[in-house]
Parts: sequence; C-alpha cells; structure tokens
Amino acid sequence: MKAFFLSRQTREKVLLVGLVLVAALWWLTAAIGRTTTFIRDFKSTSLTLKVQQMTLDARESIQARANAAIRQLDPSRTYDTVRLQAELDTIATAVGITNKTISDARTEKTAQFSVNSAQITVRNTDYATVVKFYEEIKKRTPYIGLDQLTIQPSNVANPTQLTLMLKVSSVEILR
Repeated sequence: MKAFFLSRQTREKVLLVGLVLVAALWWLTAAIGRTTTFIRDFKSTSLTLKVQQMTLDARESIQARANAAIRQLDPSRTYDTVRLQAELDTIATAVGITNKTISDARTEKTAQFSVNSAQITVRNTDYATVVKFYEEIKKRTPYIGLDQLTIQPSNVANPTQLTLMLKVSSVEILR
C-alpha cells in the first residue's frame, strides 16, 4: 500500500489523502451519533431503573396506603361498568345535556378492585353547563374521577357552543 501511494503524483496523493480524510470524518460523525444515542438511552434506562427500584423499595408503604384507601371506600357506592354509564347519563340529564354520546366502559382488573372507564362526548353545549357537569362529577369523588378533559369550540361561527370530551373512571371493589 505504501509503495502504491508513494508511486502516485502529488495531486493524486492529495486527492487520496483527502478521500481518506472525508471517509474518516464521515465514519467519526456516525460513531459520535451512535455513541450519543447510546449514552442518552443508557441514562434514560438508568433513571427508569432507579424510579422502579424506589417504587419497589416503597412497596409495603404503597400497599398499606392502598389497603387503607380501599377500607375507606363503601363497596355499595362503587360503580361497575353499567352503573358508571348510567350515572354519567343521569348526571348529564340532570344538568341539561341532551346531545351526548357515552362510549362502552372498559375495565382493568386487579386482585382487589377493577377500574372502569368510559368516555363521554357532549356536543353543542355552553360553558356554564360544562361547569355544572364537572361539579356534579366532582361530588361523586372518590367513586368517580375525571381522567381527561378536552374542550373545544363546536362551531367557528358560534364559539360559545362547545364540544366536551371526558374520560371518566370509577373504582369497583371486588368482593
């Protein structure tokens, strides 16, 4: 390789050295990018592992608080999927909401309780009705809770008419 390089003219040597330098710079840039990605992923994974370890270390405390919270709940006042949908319909009707859609409730089960969630969409309502609806849901805490709330105008021509999308959850104690 050395003999090949030394037998070249000066301009060819300069071009070959330039080509090798460009290739080395290209490889170095890619290697730095991969290293940066690796370090970022390593730090993120390390942080996630620390959080998980802290949660595992606090397991007894978390379990004790969960058991205490469950003991404070009245099982007869918890909502299954059907009762949750019916209660949302009752609340909406009580505050004067007519244009509503309540989705089928979904259930996530654990050993001691189930978390049921449903989505309700209300169209063409005013802000005062939205506030009344929210206040009625708030009265049913901790048995019904608001997970997500999105409010947007229904009509560009009349921005006082709103579309309300809520994700509501309830806890059902398994007996």
